[in-house]
Amino acid sequence: MTAAREQLFETLCDRIAGIAGEGLTTIAIDGVDGAGKTMFADALADRLEARDHVVVRAGVDGFHNRRSIRYGRGKDSPEGLFRDSYDYEALRTALLFPARIGQPFHTAVFDWRSNRRSAVNPLTVPLPAILLFDGIFLNRPELRDEWDLSIFLDVPFAVSYSRMAKRDGSDPDPQAPSNRRYYEGQKLYFRECRPKEVADVVVDYADVAVSFSYESGLRRRAMPGRGFGHSARCLASPVPSGICAGSPRPLCCPSGRPPAGRYRA
Repeated sequence: MTAAREQLFETLCDRIAGIAGEGLTTIAIDGVDGAGKTMFADALADRLEARDHVVVRAGVDGFHNRRSIRYGRGKDSPEGLFRDSYDYEALRTALLFPARIGQPFHTAVFDWRSNRRSAVNPLTVPLPAILLFDGIFLNRPELRDEWDLSIFLDVPFAVSYSRMAKRDGSDPDPQAPSNRRYYEGQKLYFRECRPKEVADVVVDYADVAVSFSYESGLRRRAMPGRGFGHSARCLASPVPSGICAGSPRPLCCPSGRPPAGRYRA
C-alpha cells in the first residue's frame, strides 16, 4: 500500500464522516463496466469499518429487470442497456427507503443469471449506517437525489475492456461487434447524463498504481447530519489519492446499536 493509495481512502473516509448523520448515508460508486467499482467499494468499506462505521454493501446488479424487459429492444441494443437494464423503483422500495428508516431491507431482488427473483434474506441494520452501492449508470438524473455522495471511477474504454477481457474472456476491443451493446450504451449514458461533471468526486482510475481524484465542478454536497438527500453545488480544489482492493465479508445484525462491520446478504 503506497502513501498515495492510502491517502485516497483517508480523504474519502474523512469526507464521508463529515456528511454522515444519524440515518443512512448513501454513497454511490459509479463507472463504466470493468472500471473496478466493486473492488474499490470493498476497499473503501474496509477503511470505514476500521473507523468503527457500520457499512452495508450492495450493487445495482441485484436490481436487474427480467430478461424480457432488458432485451425488449433487442439483445444488441445500446439503448436497451441504458434504459431497460435495471429496476430503479425496486431499488428504492426494497433497499433505499426501508434502510433509511431502520426497517428490514433487501440488498438484491433479482438474479440476472437465472432470470428469477432473488432469495436474498432481508437485513435490519440499526442506524446510523453507511451504504456503499456500486454499479453503472448511478449518476443518471432519476438517481442523483438518492446519493449523499457519488464517486465516479474514470477509466478509458480501452483500459476497461482490457480488464474485462482478463476477467471474463471477452473481446478487448471496445468497438468489436460483440461489445456494441455495452460500449454504445455507456457512451449514451455519458452524452445524456454527464456523470464526470455531476459526480461529487472523480477518481482517475486508468492506472491503479498512479491514481488521483478531483471534485467535480457540479458536485452535490450533502447537508451534514442528515444522512440522506443532498443539496447545493460548489467548486473545490483537487486532492491527492490512490487506490487498493479489498474483499467483502458478511456479518449478522444484532439488536441495538450495531457493531462496526459490514452487512451484506
